[in-house]
Amino acid sequence: MKFIKILLIVILIPVVAWLIICAVAPSKMEFEVSKEMAVEPSVVFKEISDFRNWEAWNPWAAMDSTTVNSYSGPTSGLGTRMDWTGELLGSGSQEIVEETKNEFVKVRLIFNDFPGENYANWKLEKVAGGTNVTWTFDGGEIPFMFRGFSVLFGKESLIENYNSGLNGLKSVVEAKPVLEPSVEIVPDTWYVGLSIDNVTEADLAGGNTHGPAYAKIMEFLMSEGVDAAGMPMTLVRRYSEESMDLTFAIPVADSISGSSELMVSRIPGGKSMSTIHYGSYESVAESWDALSDYIEANGVAVRYYPYELYMNDPDSVASESEIMTKVVYPVGE
Repeated sequence: MKFIKILLIVILIPVVAWLIICAVAPSKMEFEVSKEMAVEPSVVFKEISDFRNWEAWNPWAAMDSTTVNSYSGPTSGLGTRMDWTGELLGSGSQEIVEETKNEFVKVRLIFNDFPGENYANWKLEKVAGGTNVTWTFDGGEIPFMFRGFSVLFGKESLIENYNSGLNGLKSVVEAKPVLEPSVEIVPDTWYVGLSIDNVTEADLAGGNTHGPAYAKIMEFLMSEGVDAAGMPMTLVRRYSEESMDLTFAIPVADSISGSSELMVSRIPGGKSMSTIHYGSYESVAESWDALSDYIEANGVAVRYYPYELYMNDPDSVASESEIMTKVVYPVGE
């Protein structure tokens, strides 16, 4: 009987101790850390809105070499998701559930070993010389019996991890090359074009839309006895992540009559800003993003549709890295 009493006391002491810890522990864990980075908000936003980028500065990556990440949903932005599993870090997921371009990203965190939802928010504020980046943790209501873990593991270690992550992010974004667009004055450019609306990225894959469009334009020019006056181009009349309104065009020396299907128009001469992209056509979005971010950040007025100009024939180069695409924005003074 005495043995049973001793056994009960031995069992009850840690239980009572745990109940006391849970009673004094906070019901939620909340904190924020901030750091200034010498880049535009758009650079930070692009880095944090794609979870694949996190592997370069994720503060938890070095803690558990067994961790395996998997990705689903869009590549970046709203709905993109990462799931992880590891011997030390356990398993869970994070998903972008809200965002405002270049300003705010809200990430929902699920830890499979603990109940409830948590949120990690990113706030980007443009300041003199760069961006003030604030990373917050907004823990959900912690069930009573789990509150002791926040005391034992402490939020100080989590804050330290957050600060480590911000330091890593700062190193990554500040090491990125800064775009310096070329500025030039160009003459009027006449073109024959075929306009197609609501084009998706999938439609463009493998040149399935470009090829037939340019073939149709070249067939028309040959029938009219008109020579092309430059390399093919694509004008972007409207853009969204879901679809685009595009005009596939080939320059001509002067105005000519079009057809029922093909239009003839001109890009008004004047100032333009451009950058040359080297690499596959699938990767040219990187240069589009960089140049559009520069124009937006510097308040540059755009006076006509931006376009990409294909500077060489991909069949004539030794590797994809030699493919040249010129991204051009006609701009005001």
